[in-house]
Amino acid sequence: MSESKRYKPVKFKTEIPLKRLLLISFFFISLACFPQAEHFLHCLRIIDNDDIELQWEPAGNPGQFEKYKIYHALSLSATFNLVGSVPDYNATTFTHLDINPIIFQNYYYIVAMYGQDSIVSDTISSIRLRVIPTDDKDIARLNWNAMHNPGLPGNSDYQYIYRKYTFGNWELIDSITDYVYLDTIRVCYDSINYRIEVKNENNCRSASNVSGAWLNDLTQPPLPELDSVSLDTSGNALLGWEASKDAGTVSYIIYRKNGNQTDSIDIVYGIENTFYVDSTAGGCFQSQAYSIAAVDSCGNKSPYGINPQQESESMRNIYLKDIVYETCENSNLLEWTAYINMKGGLEAYEIYYQTDEGDFTLLDRVDSQQNHYVHDNLDDETHYAYFVRAVNTDESITSTSCIKSNRTNYPDPADFIYLQNVSVVDNDHVELTLFTDTIASSTGYLILRSQNSGGPFDVIDTVFNTANARLFYEDIEADFSSQHYYYRITVLDSCNRESIQSNEGRNILLEMDRLNSDQYLLQWNTYEAWDAPVLQYDVFRLLEDGAVEIIESLSPGQTQLEVSAGNLVYAYFVEAIEAEGNGFGFSDTSRSNHVILNRVPEILLPNAFKPNGNKQEFKPVLKFLEDGQYRMFIFDRWGQLIYESRDPLEGWDGRFNGEYVSMGTYICVVTYSRNGESIEKKGTITVVY
Repeated sequence: MSESKRYKPVKFKTEIPLKRLLLISFFFISLACFPQAEHFLHCLRIIDNDDIELQWEPAGNPGQFEKYKIYHALSLSATFNLVGSVPDYNATTFTHLDINPIIFQNYYYIVAMYGQDSIVSDTISSIRLRVIPTDDKDIARLNWNAMHNPGLPGNSDYQYIYRKYTFGNWELIDSITDYVYLDTIRVCYDSINYRIEVKNENNCRSASNVSGAWLNDLTQPPLPELDSVSLDTSGNALLGWEASKDAGTVSYIIYRKNGNQTDSIDIVYGIENTFYVDSTAGGCFQSQAYSIAAVDSCGNKSPYGINPQQESESMRNIYLKDIVYETCENSNLLEWTAYINMKGGLEAYEIYYQTDEGDFTLLDRVDSQQNHYVHDNLDDETHYAYFVRAVNTDESITSTSCIKSNRTNYPDPADFIYLQNVSVVDNDHVELTLFTDTIASSTGYLILRSQNSGGPFDVIDTVFNTANARLFYEDIEADFSSQHYYYRITVLDSCNRESIQSNEGRNILLEMDRLNSDQYLLQWNTYEAWDAPVLQYDVFRLLEDGAVEIIESLSPGQTQLEVSAGNLVYAYFVEAIEAEGNGFGFSDTSRSNHVILNRVPEILLPNAFKPNGNKQEFKPVLKFLEDGQYRMFIFDRWGQLIYESRDPLEGWDGRFNGEYVSMGTYICVVTYSRNGESIEKKGTITVVY
C-alpha cells in the first residue's frame, strides 16, 4: 500500500500590487455590463508538457453569437492577454501552443461575445505538478495546485494520481482530496513519471504536466510468517511459510541457528515457493532452530525472524530423545524438547506409537507444558516406535518429531533355585548350600527361616549374587541344639523383586533321653530337602580324646537308636546320606547337632578301710565327675576333722598327725559342685587292723 501524507489545499495568492490591481479593477469594471460569470469553462489539459488544451461548453444564444475570446496570464496579478479567438459557436476546445506549463501555472478565462453583450467564464488555472525525491530517492514527494478555489462546480473532489515506469504504461495508483502525495518506490533504480487528473461531470478531464525523477526502492519487504518446522521419517526438517505480502519479493533466505549465532543455509527463489526441506538438519539427533527473511528484486532484505512481530526469533523442531526402557518398571520413557513460537499458540502434544511394524495410533494427548511421557504395561520382546506431534490452538497447524524406537527385553528370570543341603557344621552353626541359576539376571537371594513347615517364614538375611553357581550361607543365630528349622530361598530378580522360591529344607535335630545310668535313647527327625531320597542315617559317637566312631547305619525309616555310653563317650551325632538320582547331579550329606552326655555324677563310699592292708588309701569311687570343685572330709566320732583333700585322685592313708588312727568308726563327707549344682555324700568308715 502506498503511503501518502495529506495536506490542506493550496489557495491562490490574491495579494496584487496597487498599480496592477487598478488595471484589473478597470478590466472588470469594463465588463460590468456583461452578465455574471458562468461555469462553462470546465477543463485544462496539458499536452506533451508544451501545450494546453481548453475545453468548455457552448454558452449563450447561438443566434446572436459572434465568437469566443480566450484570455491568458501567468498569474492572477498579471495582465491577461488575448491568445485566441474561436468564431464557431459549437466549437468547445482550444489549444494554446508552446506556453511551457512545466515552469509556470497558466490562468485562463473565456469571453463569449454576442454583439454588445458577452458571457465571461470562471478564471481557472492549469495543474502544475512537481516531483521532488527524498535524499535516499526511495520516496517521491508530489505537490500540485488547485484549479480554482473553491472547486469548480461539476469537478470531482478527488485528485487522481497516475504513475508510469520507463517501460511501463500509465497506471492509477491512488486518489486523494489533498494536493500533496508521498509515493514509496517499489522498483529498482528507474525514471518514474507522474501526472494528476481531475474529472468533470461534463465528460472532460483536466490533466497536469508530466513530472518525474530517477528514483530507487530502498524499502525492506515485510518479514514473512513462518508457519511450522516439522520432521519427516528421515529426520529432514520441513519448513513452511506464508507468501510475502510484498509483490516485489523474489526469494527467501533460510536461516539456522548455530550455537549463539544465526547462519543462512539456503535461498528459495520465487515468491510462491513457500516450502523448504533441510536435509542436513539431523533432526533425529538434535533440535534445530530456524528463521526466514524475504528479499525483493532490488536486493532489499527483510529482517530475519518468524513473523513481523517476532524479529530475530526462531522456530525449532521437536527433538524426541532416544526412548529409555525402564526395565524394572516395564515402561518406556519419552522426552522431547519444547516446540516454541508456534503460530496460533501451542495447545498440546500428541503421542503416537506403533508396535512391531503396525499402524501408528494415538497413544495420548498431554498438556503443552509437558515434555515427557511414560508408556507402561508393555509387552515383552516387542518393538515400539513413537513420534510426538505439536498441535496449535485451532489444530490448523502441526509439527511432528522424528520417529524413535526401541525393543522391550525384560531380563530372564531364574529358572531354578535349589536348596542343595542343610547341615550343622562342627556343632557351631547351620550351613545352607545353594545351587543357583547363573544365566539368569538376579541381584541376590533372601534367606527365609521358620520353625514350622509352611511358615510363616521370616527373612533372616540377604545374599547378593556372585558368579558362582554354588553359594554357602551360615546361620549363626540358629538354636540348632534345641529345635529344628525350615529354610527356603527366594530369588531377587534384576529389579530386586522377589521371584521364584527354592525347595524347603530342614536341619536334623538330634535329641537324647536317658534310660538309666548307662543307656540312652537317640532320636532325630527325618531329613527334608534333597531332590533324591535319603539313603541311610549313620550314627556316630565322639570320644573324649576327639576320636569319632560310627556305631550304626540305619535305614531311612529309622530315626532312633539306644546306645550305651561308656566312660569315654563324650557325644553323639547323626549324618543323613543322599541316595542316587538327584536331578542336579549331587550326592550330599547332612549332619545333625551333637548331643553331649549329661551323666549324673555318682559318689560311692566304701564302708570299711584297713590301713596297711591291700588298699593303703581310702577314697571314694567317683563316676561321671568332670572338672569341678571336689572336697573330702574325715571326722572322728567326736566330730574333729582329722583329714581333708581337694584332689579326687588323692586318698586318706588312715593317719592323723603322722600316727595311724585307732580302730573304730569314722565319718566321711564328700562334696562336689559344678555349674551351680552341688552333690554331697556322707557315710561311715570302719577302720580295722
